[in-house]
Amino acid sequence: MISNDFPRICDQFLQHGKILKNFQPATLSGYRSTFALFEKMTGIEKLETLSPELIERFLYDGRIKRNWSVCTFRTYHKQLRAFCNWCVKKELISHNYTDKIDKPPLEKRLPKYLTPKQCEMLLETAYHLKYHFKIEGVRNRAIIAIMIFAGLRLSEIANLKRLDVDLDIGVVKVRQGKWNKDRQIPIASRLLYFLQEYVDAKGKLNGQHIHFFSSVARNQPIGAHGIQVMCRNLKNKSGIDFSPQILRHTFATHTYMGSRDIYAVSGLLGHAKVETTQIYAHLSLDDKRHSVERHVMNDQESL
Repeated sequence: MISNDFPRICDQFLQHGKILKNFQPATLSGYRSTFALFEKMTGIEKLETLSPELIERFLYDGRIKRNWSVCTFRTYHKQLRAFCNWCVKKELISHNYTDKIDKPPLEKRLPKYLTPKQCEMLLETAYHLKYHFKIEGVRNRAIIAIMIFAGLRLSEIANLKRLDVDLDIGVVKVRQGKWNKDRQIPIASRLLYFLQEYVDAKGKLNGQHIHFFSSVARNQPIGAHGIQVMCRNLKNKSGIDFSPQILRHTFATHTYMGSRDIYAVSGLLGHAKVETTQIYAHLSLDDKRHSVERHVMNDQESL
């Protein structure tokens, strides 16, 4: 019998998600943070206290008093909706309490991305910063490059294994990425150079860790946190405002501008729906200028 204790029920939901829904560590961590915040802001202890009004108050207080973004609001709404769905299936509640709670529309903003010049500067800075070991510069440049030229998510880079990177055939295999999808990404020629240099340097140090990107001083993976710290340091040193997500946007934008193939870009990014990728189908300023110049009335000879 399932306990009425709210934290225990949340734990059982997460166990269900991990075992049967194959929730990834980042997904589980996100749900735990949401449940902890929900408990803190509402004071809920027992599931019987849960109600549409309580959830609505939590979401509205977050939006008004904590200045949550639309994206944050919708994320919490989505997670609580999934939790309520599970509770309904377990016959713990009569219906989904989020059904009648409205969500604000997503803000339609073009994704921020770096210019080719900024990308080159970032790669150079990552390589030439002062490090305790030379291989750190080689490794960090390879990490930045795999974001720019392959569009891997932060968690995907942290989980990348040595066997997932085949430099002979030129393919990076992402196993069980977001939405539990596997995908293969061809390695661009410049990325191949950066990755090969890192593999060669690592081989000289007899680095045999199962993860592709690992710590130099200790035989362990660099991890998502280590990559974030590296990126923040590089951001401060280079003066370029970026994050792993912005580099993923950069990959998507530059790939689309070069190919104009939204379906190919969607597959490379591992999106569940091509509609998610449509945001990258924005035109460059030169494309817009060319379109404006082709305005019928702009041609004096046709008048």
